[in-house]
Amino acid sequence: MKSYVLLFFLFYISIGTSQKSTVIDKNSKQIIPFANFVADSIAVYSNENGMIDLKEFNLETMITISSIGYQSKKVKKNEIQEVLYLEPVDYVLSPIVIVSDERIVETTKGLKDSKKLGSQILPCHTNVFTKVVPNEQLLNKRISSIKLPFDRHSGMSKKQKEIYKNSKLLIRLNFFKVDGDSLGELIYSSETFNIITGDNKDLSVSLKNKELRFLKDGFYIQLESLGAVDDEGEFLDCNSGLFMARAKISDKESKDYKIESYNLSVNGQMDITNHLNYAQVFGQNDLDKNFFLNYQFTYYK
Repeated sequence: MKSYVLLFFLFYISIGTSQKSTVIDKNSKQIIPFANFVADSIAVYSNENGMIDLKEFNLETMITISSIGYQSKKVKKNEIQEVLYLEPVDYVLSPIVIVSDERIVETTKGLKDSKKLGSQILPCHTNVFTKVVPNEQLLNKRISSIKLPFDRHSGMSKKQKEIYKNSKLLIRLNFFKVDGDSLGELIYSSETFNIITGDNKDLSVSLKNKELRFLKDGFYIQLESLGAVDDEGEFLDCNSGLFMARAKISDKESKDYKIESYNLSVNGQMDITNHLNYAQVFGQNDLDKNFFLNYQFTYYK
């Protein structure tokens, strides 16, 4: 009987024990905020101070740890120390060309929002990949900024509106090259932005001093939802389902570029094979048409 009690006790503490670690850059010894810890269907981030609590994982679980700009590593939970080092990836970047503010900037034509669906719900710890391939007139033009409008939630109770009014989602945009039918190397990762889910707000990312161009093969944009945070930058429990953002979508054809977005996937994973499609949202008998996140670009003429 005692042996059964002991086994139960060991099992209980193995899945509920708090184990904290801080993620550090191996070379600079600086903290790495929002590193991604993934195992099976569980995805957890370190906070803005680089600290993470691993209580969600079992002791023997093999965890994949990654962060944009760093080499990924796999470690068992029971082998993770109080300090965990990630090694930066050495990217060979093109020289950054500083362009005068006086240069003419053009904006791609805005596409009408989808009347059928309106917006794509983006819960905590999910991401959407979008591929953008320019037409001839945009080829090699350098991008100045990118914008994605968000919508407020509708049809909520008064109590829910109060919750959404103060809920913040951390959003980040990551840009990748195209490698055939696959995701290529990282081009640039933006800072993180707070989206207040109770408001209408545009996510606007300046690329003014970045060497990001409309390449012939195009590029991928990863819209990444890291999770909900409080005023101290600590992650909140997203299980209530109330922490979601709604990114504007469209199904209209652009004269400037070809654009397609892919199915929502859990952070740490990606889907660049199955398009966002109305039939998948509403059922097989509905409109079989793809839609995409309604990005808009400004670029140097």
